[in-house]
Amino acid sequence: MTRRQRLERVFNCQEPDRVPIEMSITPEARRDPRSERLRALIDQYADNFAGWSPNWGFMLMPAESETAEIESRPGESRRVRHTFHTPAGDFTAIHWYPASIADYHWEKHYLSDPEDLSRLRDAVIASPQDDPAPFHEVVHRVGEESLVLAGVPHPFGALARAAAREDFYAWLHLERDLIHDLLDILVNRV
Repeated sequence: MTRRQRLERVFNCQEPDRVPIEMSITPEARRDPRSERLRALIDQYADNFAGWSPNWGFMLMPAESETAEIESRPGESRRVRHTFHTPAGDFTAIHWYPASIADYHWEKHYLSDPEDLSRLRDAVIASPQDDPAPFHEVVHRVGEESLVLAGVPHPFGALARAAAREDFYAWLHLERDLIHDLLDILVNRV
C-alpha cells in the first residue's frame, strides 16, 4: 500500500495495512550528520502529508513583507524587525532570535492596540483570486507518495498570535464589537 493509499483509507474510515506515521524534523536537523538514522527512519516509514497554501498575505490582505536586522550580537542574539505593508497600512513586529535556538521572542507584536484592529476592520479588500496551478504542481510532484493538504488560515488564531496574549484577551472583553466585526470579516474572506 502506498503512503497516499494508506492516508486515503484512514480519511475514509477504512482500515489501512498499518497505522500511518506522521514524523518530520526541521531542515537544520536533517542537515546534521547525527540525524542520519532518524532521517532514514522518516524516509522509510513516515506517511507525511504534503502541504500547500496560497499566499494569504497578512490577515488575509495582500501584503509585501520586509525584514531588517536591527541589532546583532554575534554568538548571543539578533534583533529583527518584520513589517507587512498592506492596504490597511504597515504592521510591524520586532523579534529577538537567540543564537543557540531557532525559536524567537517577541519584543513588539504586529497588533498592539485597538487602532490596529480598526485599521484591519476598515480596510477595503478585494477577494483573493488565486491561481490553482501551484496546487496542481504540488499534487503532481508528490504523486502516490502523499496527500496534499491545503493550508487555510484560522482568523481567531491569527489575531491571537499577532498580538500580545494579555492584550488580545483583554480586547475580547473590552473591544467585543470590534473583535466580533473583525472576525466576521476575516471568516468571510476565508
